[in-house]
Amino acid sequence: VSQSRYLVARKKTENWILWMGVNMAYILIYFYKDLHGYMVLYTLYLLLAVMGHREWSKKTKVANGKD
Repeated sequence: VSQSRYLVARKKTENWILWMGVNMAYILIYFYKDLHGYMVLYTLYLLLAVMGHREWSKKTKVANGKD
């Protein structure tokens, strides 16, 4: 998780992919542990990570002139 924070600080789009993986792992763990409230929470985090990746990817393309 600390690597994800480093990538966020450096504005690397790869951080969102790492967070997606972490969130998917937690979703599975909470599903098997019957902690469905936490599973829903991490599903929302996963959706936010997908949206963040899309947004940062768009901004990176615009900044690099690859519109």
